[in-house]
Amino acid sequence: VYLPYHWGNPWYSTKINFLEKQDSLNFNTYFFGTSRVFRQINPIIFDSVYNSTNSEKISSFNLGAQATFTPQSYFLYEKFCYF
Repeated sequence: VYLPYHWGNPWYSTKINFLEKQDSLNFNTYFFGTSRVFRQINPIIFDSVYNSTNSEKISSFNLGAQATFTPQSYFLYEKFCYF
């Protein structure tokens, strides 16, 4: 039986399932991390500040998830790169 790499982390899994249904061109920057990243990085604010000062425009997505610790964040990042 095949289980996705994000099985067991329902918060991250929900975000990946959402991304799989989106056009890949919607986002070009992703944040990974623990619940601190999840709660403290607002992509809308980050994008507006970054885009107002740089010519290269970004559209970010926060993949930080609650109940995710640093080792699992590294694992999820590594697997996401092959997504």
